[in-house]
Amino acid sequence: MCIFTLGLKFTYKGSPDDYQHLNLFLKINNVWKIRWMQRSTGNSDLDLWDWIS
Repeated sequence: MCIFTLGLKFTYKGSPDDYQHLNLFLKINNVWKIRWMQRSTGNSDLDLWDWIS
């Protein structure tokens, strides 16, 4: 399993934008597949993922 986060801050047409991508990948039959994706505003708190391990 792999958890990938990406934070982006930018300005579009004069309006600031700040959001996070959170992706969960699983390796199935030796191929990485996207299991879950989310885009949200704010910061990703990776401590919320402790239940996975």
